[in-house]
Amino acid sequence: MTRNRDDPRTIDASNRTRETADDRTRRVNRRRVLGSLGATAVAVGLSGCQIDGDLFGSTESAPTADAPTDSATPNCGSFTTLSQSDLDGGATLEKGCYRIDGILEVTDGTLTLEAGVYVEFGQDAGIHVESDAGFETTGTTSDPVILTGQTRTRGFWRGVRLNNGPTGQNDLRNTILEYAGGGKWHGAYAIRSGGLLVSSGTASLDGVTLRYNERAGLRAPYEDPDLTVANTRIASNELSAQVHSDLVGGIAADNTVENNDTDRITITGGGGQNTVGTSQTWVDPGVEYYAEKDVRLAADLTVEENVTVQCAEKVGIEADGVTFETNGSGGDGVVFTGSRDSPGAWQGIFAGKGATLDFVHTRVEYAGGEMWTGADDSRGGVLIRGGNVTATFDHCIVTGNGTAGIKVDSGGTDLTVTECIFSDNAAALQLHANVVDGLDESQTFGSDSYVGVQSGPQTRLTDAATWHGFDAPYRLSRNLPVDAPLTVEPGATIEAHQDVTIFTGSGTDGSINADGSGSSRITFTGVDGTPGTWNGISFITGSADNVLRNVVVENAGQNRMRGGEHSQACVLLYSFGHTGTATIENSTIRDSGYHGISYGPNSNLTCGGNQFSGNAKQDVKFTGNGVGKDCT
Repeated sequence: MTRNRDDPRTIDASNRTRETADDRTRRVNRRRVLGSLGATAVAVGLSGCQIDGDLFGSTESAPTADAPTDSATPNCGSFTTLSQSDLDGGATLEKGCYRIDGILEVTDGTLTLEAGVYVEFGQDAGIHVESDAGFETTGTTSDPVILTGQTRTRGFWRGVRLNNGPTGQNDLRNTILEYAGGGKWHGAYAIRSGGLLVSSGTASLDGVTLRYNERAGLRAPYEDPDLTVANTRIASNELSAQVHSDLVGGIAADNTVENNDTDRITITGGGGQNTVGTSQTWVDPGVEYYAEKDVRLAADLTVEENVTVQCAEKVGIEADGVTFETNGSGGDGVVFTGSRDSPGAWQGIFAGKGATLDFVHTRVEYAGGEMWTGADDSRGGVLIRGGNVTATFDHCIVTGNGTAGIKVDSGGTDLTVTECIFSDNAAALQLHANVVDGLDESQTFGSDSYVGVQSGPQTRLTDAATWHGFDAPYRLSRNLPVDAPLTVEPGATIEAHQDVTIFTGSGTDGSINADGSGSSRITFTGVDGTPGTWNGISFITGSADNVLRNVVVENAGQNRMRGGEHSQACVLLYSFGHTGTATIENSTIRDSGYHGISYGPNSNLTCGGNQFSGNAKQDVKFTGNGVGKDCT
C-alpha cells in the first residue's frame, strides 16, 4: 500500500513505517494507497489482484441488469491490512487485495475504491462514513470492486454505513457487496443493520450487486438521504431492500430483485415517520412494494403501471392537499392490496381536504379494515372526506373491500367514475347524495352489490343529478331530501331502509322524474322486501317534472310522512300549505302498509293506466270533499 505518489514509502501489514509530524503535514486529503501485494503479485505473474471466472463457485444466473457478474476470488498472494490511520483524511485504494478487521471510520475527505479493489472483512468489521466525508467505488463490469467477508456466510461482517451530512457524496459503481449485515450499527432495531445502510447524505448506486446479506441487502430507513438506485442487482439476501417512503422515487425500473428470502421492497419510516415529502414517481421494480407503516403523502405522488403496493395489517395511504395519481395502462395496471386476500386486510386509501385523486387502470382490494377518524363509518377501500377533493376513477377494479369500495362523505367532492368494476365489497360505493351523479352509466357490478346513498338533514341533494339504471340498486339508509332536479333513468332500483322518506324539499326547485317508458321499469322498494317497511315518496313541490311513469312503488306506507293518517302511503302529494304536483302513469303501486296514493284538494295529480294490489287501505286516498280520481 503506497501513499501519495510524492511519498515513496510502501506499507504492508507486517512492516508499517511510523509517520512523522512533518509527513502528516505534507499528506494530502486524498492519498493514493496501493498494497505492496500489487508489486509482489506482478513479480510472480499474478497481475496484482486479477479477478476473473465465477466468484466462490457460485451457480447463480447472470443478472438482467448490467451489474457485475459473479467473479472468482482474486489470486491474492498476500493482503494489506488497513487500519484507521490509513483512512484518516480520506484515501484512494488502488487495485489490490485488502483486509479490514474492525470498524474503520471515514470522517473527513473521501474514501475511493478503484476498479479491481478486493476487500475481505473480519467478523463484525465494517466501514462507517460520517460527518462531511464521502465514499466512492469506481469498479467496472469486468473489474468490479468487491467487498466480502473472510467467511462466506450471511452476516459475517457488519457492512457499510453511509451516515455523512448533506454535503457528503457517496457514489457506488459496479461493486459487489456480500455476506454482510451481521450487526446493528446502533440501538436495538433491525432497521439499523444490513449489507449497505444509508442513514444520511447523498447516495447513488449504479451497477451494484448486493447479495448474501443478513437482514437486508439495502436499508435506507430515514427520510434524510438523497438515494438513487439504478442498474443494480439485489439477490439472495434475507430481505432485499427496506427504504423510507420518501426515497422510493429514487429506485429505477432497471434493477433486478431476485432469489431473496423475501422478494419485495419494504417501505418503512425510521422513528415512526413515513411521509413522502418530495414530489416523485414510483416505478415498477419487478417486485411488489410492501408498506409496513402508514404512508402519508405531503407531496405529489405518481405511481406508474405494473406497480403493486401491498400494505400490512392496519396500514393505509393518506393524501391531504396533494395530487395522488396512477398511470396504469391495462389489465390490473396498478394494484393496492393487503397481505391477505380478505376484506379489511389493510386500512385503505384516504383523501382529505384539497386532495386530487386520479386513478387509471388501478385495482384497490381487500381494504377497509381500520377506521381513519375513530368513527366506525370512516372505513373503506378509498375514503374521501373533506371539501374541495377531486377524485377520478377510470377503468378501475374495486373488489373485496370492507364497508365500501369507494366512500365519499362530502358533497363538495368532484367525483368522476368511468367504466369501473365493483365486486365483493360490503357496498360497492357509499356516496353523499350530491356526488352520485359522478357515476356514468358504464359501471359493472358484481352480484349483491349496491350503491349506498348517504342522505339526511345535512346531506341534501342540492345539485341537479341523474341516477343511471345499474344492475346494482341504490340504497338509502336515511331520508333523501331532493332540493334540485333528480332524474332516475330506466332500469334503476332504489331501495330504502325502514323509516326512510324520499321527498322534494319545500320551497326548492326539487323534482323527481322517474320515467321508464319504452324501456326497463324503475323500482322504488324496501330493503326488507316486505309490505310497509319504508315510508314512501312525498311530492311537496309544484314542479311539472315530478313524474312516475312505468315505475313500481312497493312495500312503503310504514309511517305517516306528514301529520295525519292520510299521509301514510306509497306516494303522497302533500296539499296543506303546498301544491304537491305529480304525474303517475302506467305504474304499479302495491303492498303498502296503508294507502297506495294519497292526495288532497290543493294537489295537482295526473294519473292513469296504473295497477294497484296488496295495499292495506285505499289504493287512491283523496282527502278533500267528493270522489277522488280513478288512476287505473
